[in-house]
Amino acid sequence: MSLTNSAETTDRCPADGQATDQHIADHEMRESVRFASTLREIVVRDPSGNDNDIVAAVLDESFGGIGISVSGPSGVELGQEIELTYNGVRMWAKVQNILTTEQGDSRWGLAWKAVGIAARARIVCDPTRLKQLSEPAQRNLARFADMLPGGLYMMWNLFEHGKWRELDEAAARLAQSGRRCGLTSLLQPVDSLRKAMRAGVRLDELRQKLDDLLEHCLEGTETLIAASR
Repeated sequence: MSLTNSAETTDRCPADGQATDQHIADHEMRESVRFASTLREIVVRDPSGNDNDIVAAVLDESFGGIGISVSGPSGVELGQEIELTYNGVRMWAKVQNILTTEQGDSRWGLAWKAVGIAARARIVCDPTRLKQLSEPAQRNLARFADMLPGGLYMMWNLFEHGKWRELDEAAARLAQSGRRCGLTSLLQPVDSLRKAMRAGVRLDELRQKLDDLLEHCLEGTETLIAASR
């Protein structure tokens, strides 16, 4: 499989002002320390689904996300997932905060999707819950859950950077580890993702298959941990 960056001009997997009272969010969700960005602008895919890209000004960054300013009304909703190009890499983020300036422009607080996936995995795999999995038969589950936050973060990051071979290998390892702890239902979504990469499907379809796999993994792990307590 090609390791070509997914930000290239193709939609196929390379395998073949001041805030006003219109502030719509209760509070800023990004908890990471912000810093001034070296980027002045960033390209956002039109949230309405049209082919018109939006050039947004970068306000600040943090490990967890980025703040941008868009000319005119927002055109997005809280919780919406959007796609953007960051330093030549296609990335996905969730809209966490929207406000309108006195000049009528919109400011969006975006949380990187990879960071959100890891955060959710840390909730599912809370160390205090894993400590209760003390029986020998439960140790594989505890080890599997312990690696999930970093592992799922890495898988989404590999997808965004178009590292198809590495993503394929990571998916295979995920299925193998899941099987050892009884999460055999991972085999089907893993197989579906790997076949899609080899078939060179459109990135939107590949993204959906990866989304399905990660969701299935988190829900299945949650169920196994609850049943083992």
